[in-house]
Parts: sequence; structure tokens; C-alpha cells
Amino acid sequence: MNQLLRITLLITILLQALSIHCALAASCLNEDLWRAANYGDIQEVKECISTGVDINSRNYIGETAILFAAENGHGEVVNQLIGTGADVNNQAGGGYTALMLAAQNGHNQIVTQLIKAGAKPNTQAFGSITALLVAAQNGHSDIVSQLISAKADVNSHNDAGSTALIMAAQNGHADIVVKLINAGANVNMKAEGGVTALIVSAQNGYLPIVEHLIAAGANINCYIDNYRTPLTLAAQNGHAEIVAKLLAVGADVD
Repeated sequence: MNQLLRITLLITILLQALSIHCALAASCLNEDLWRAANYGDIQEVKECISTGVDINSRNYIGETAILFAAENGHGEVVNQLIGTGADVNNQAGGGYTALMLAAQNGHNQIVTQLIKAGAKPNTQAFGSITALLVAAQNGHSDIVSQLISAKADVNSHNDAGSTALIMAAQNGHADIVVKLINAGANVNMKAEGGVTALIVSAQNGYLPIVEHLIAAGANINCYIDNYRTPLTLAAQNGHAEIVAKLLAVGADVD
């Protein structure tokens, strides 16, 4: 009986050691895949896949291979991963998706690939960030068009209340402002403190954007703290043409 117990114990130890070895091997394969995807090494990605590695394995903050590839613009790797069953809607720590990262960094073709594969355009990350918000903020006009076509919510906003329209207006992206207006963006939505797209564009001196917003029905007498209006903000910052435009359409001077 003692000998049988020793044999049983030995087998148990060997099985535990084998399990640990397999887990370590899988971990190494996962890291190889993440690294290859991050650097765009398509051959290494294919080799990792051929070993049966889990392409949806997540690192300690929830990132997967497709997030690494999308963020860094490696379209061939993204295509390979999608074709092998990668989850295009995986959310890493903070809630970011491959689509958000590609949109933020201006990787137009990858955005196309991800949307075609079923990526959800209205998924929100921490702070209620969406792919449309980061694309508009960073001036990626073609990506904004793609997201609008994919039914992105043009009036979604982050936790501070900023919409894609406000972000585009604030950063001087006139073509994006036009696209958003044409897609139904509310020109009078307010962020924290009462900030609107007209207020930030008037304050920053973007005359074409001011004109587009006025034409779309923006409230020319909206105001933020201390009753500062687009007119007073434009005047304070020396934007004479915007002052003239606002006065011409009836902005209050009081």
C-alpha cells in the first residue's frame, strides 16, 4: 500500500509539473504573438497561429494582439488576425477597442477592415470616449466619414459633455464640422460650463467653422461663465472677422 501511495504521489507531482510547463509555454506563445502583432511581423504572427496559440489571449491590462496591430497601423496583421477569428470588439483596460485605437491614430484602412469585420462604432471607453470622438478630435476626416456611414452616434459625448462637433470645432477641423452637421449633429449641444461648438470656434479664430455653424442654426448668443458669448470671446482674442460676422447676423452687444 505504501508503494502504491508513493507511485500515486509521484504521478500527481509529474502531472502538476506538466501542467505548469504547459501554462508557461502558452504564456510564452502569447507574448510572442503580442510582440509580433505590435511590431507588424506577419511571419511571426502566422507561426504563432500555426502553433494553436489563443489569438484572443489578453495581457495583464486586457490587450490582445489585434489591439496592438490596429494601434500601430499593421493592416496585414489585422487582416490575418480577423481571418483567424480575432475578437474585433475586445475591450482592454480603460475600455479601448481596436477600432478606437485605429481611429485615434488615423489608420483609415484598418478602420475599414474592422468595421467590415463587425466592430461596433458606438462602444464607449472610460470617460465615455468613442471612436468618432477621437477621430474628430484628431482631424481624421476620412475615418469620421466611415464611422458616420457605420451609424456612429454623431451626438454622443464624453463625460465632460464634449461631442465630436465641439472637438472638431475647437481644433479647427472645418471639413469634419461640415460632415457632422450634414449627418445631423446638434450644433447647440453644450459641454461642461455651457461650452458649444460656436463658442470654441469663435474663441480660437476659426471663421469658416463659425460660418458653417451659424448657417446650421447655432445660437449666436449662447454663453459660458460670466456671460461670455461668442462675440465677446472673439473680441477678447482679436478675431475681427468673426466679430464682424457675428454682428452682421445680430449678435447681442450687451
